[in-house]
Amino acid sequence: MISADFFYHSPKAAYLLFLAVPILFLFFWLWMRNKKKLIDFASGEILKKNINPRTISLYRIKTLCICLAWLSLVFALMDPMKKSGYPENTVSNQPVNPNSQNKLKRKPHEVIFLIDTSASMNVKDAKNGSRLDYAKDLADKIVAGISGDDISLYLFTSQTDKTVPSTSDYFFMRLMMRNIAVDSEGVGGTDIFQALKKVMEDYPIIPEEKIKTLIIVSDGGDLHYEDNQTNKEEYKKALVKLLGEVKNKNLHVYTIGLGSEEGGKIPDITFQGQPVSSHIIPDLLSELADKGNGIYYSGNEYDTATLAKELTEKIKSADRFLTEYEINTRVYNDAIGQDFLFKRYYQYPLFCAVFFLILFLVLPDNFKKEHFL
Repeated sequence: MISADFFYHSPKAAYLLFLAVPILFLFFWLWMRNKKKLIDFASGEILKKNINPRTISLYRIKTLCICLAWLSLVFALMDPMKKSGYPENTVSNQPVNPNSQNKLKRKPHEVIFLIDTSASMNVKDAKNGSRLDYAKDLADKIVAGISGDDISLYLFTSQTDKTVPSTSDYFFMRLMMRNIAVDSEGVGGTDIFQALKKVMEDYPIIPEEKIKTLIIVSDGGDLHYEDNQTNKEEYKKALVKLLGEVKNKNLHVYTIGLGSEEGGKIPDITFQGQPVSSHIIPDLLSELADKGNGIYYSGNEYDTATLAKELTEKIKSADRFLTEYEINTRVYNDAIGQDFLFKRYYQYPLFCAVFFLILFLVLPDNFKKEHFL
């Protein structure tokens, strides 16, 4: 009888068990197909003299090995667990020193770049050329300075494009960053609200999941904010509300405002025959950083190397480490809200799957020795 404390973390993987049936049919079809080909090739007496046919009992054993390997693999994917007791307070509450001799595992960390590519980012009032050039150089240096973290890239104007989904391929990320162009989607305007909403929908803030660092690079311009002369504070509140309650949660928002107070003319953009100017608007960016457990930086006060180094240090300082005890056990809440420790047992069916697969590979087709004239 299975204990009530035993359960599967991913029970839906059990649907894969049904694939064992087509596997059986496949091996049966292969047996009949090879048998028919041998019969078509020569008569039974000739075949007995010249060919050592497969032993049907061995073929059945090998088929059974494949099926058992598949069943064991599915059970491993279901991630079996068993309740093993209550957690110790020292495990979940006390910070862990990553330099201690008890070597630790780092909690997953996602670094998300949200970069403004509206036409105003073409204004050349940043430290090393245009605002977009500064943003690309900064993001490239940050990626070059981190390791072991997942990274993703969003570009936004009045629409948002998830250019690089979550990946650990830093080379691909840096390659994509170099190809960023102003208004590459052909959609004008800037809408920080919808961009942040898109990111938060893709990466909901759940304390038990990976740490998230959101880096927003923009000149701070926003069509809805600039056109809203009466309810700017309400718009700020609505924007910040997208972050949710970030205190004590695994989210840090760092914002970088690009451009100068004086601003400059946006290349190739006119309104009613007159050139359009753009300058930095730090209001929304500073508010997001303040409410998002982060810091607002004015890009014109830093060169890209200095700012990238500081942000890289901030990213690394957000890392959390798990003790060996936490790695081997996972804490879940039961129906009445009490914490329990659950030990994982996926390695046992996984070992069985490897064993049966090796057995399938080493078993011969027959036990008869071949004789050659």
